[in-house]
Amino acid sequence: MNWSLLILSVLLNVPFCLGQLIAQHFDQIRLDIPARGSLIPRSNGKRFLYWQDFLTQTWGDFIFLPLIAFGFFSTEISAWEIFLLIGIISVTIPSMVAVCTSRTHKPDWGFPGGMHVSLGGAAHLPYFAIYLAFAIICLIRIFTGELTHWPLALTLIGGAGYIALWLSDLRLGHFDKIDA
Repeated sequence: MNWSLLILSVLLNVPFCLGQLIAQHFDQIRLDIPARGSLIPRSNGKRFLYWQDFLTQTWGDFIFLPLIAFGFFSTEISAWEIFLLIGIISVTIPSMVAVCTSRTHKPDWGFPGGMHVSLGGAAHLPYFAIYLAFAIICLIRIFTGELTHWPLALTLIGGAGYIALWLSDLRLGHFDKIDA
């Protein structure tokens, strides 16, 4: 197993996560986002969440997504995978903007309401799209048998861990909708 590739996957991820936190901080200073924990109108008592309130963004982004990135980078990247990567990113970013700026989306640090995308949200969009593309390509590699041994095991741990955290965020109401 290439331990240096695993360590690199983790270390390269840290600045991207910290960049989102820094962007959120600038949004907070500029009053582009409400105070953390403030009540959201039309939400039945739901509170405004920041980056650090989402399990998927704290534990998921720091621990489990680098394992998926390791799986992506552990085998040779083909031309069709680059094409697929670009396609997934190109579809995911506008789709996420459409979903997260809809009238029923519960405002949060990245999409604080209406058609507004915060600086933190703008930083998170490509990050989310890239890692979604990595995960989809890893899933294809699992089914084609290209991802094996330690890269397979760590990618599966990364995927299962991230899904578990997403389900926890869902159960906690972090992705609830609000009244239109």
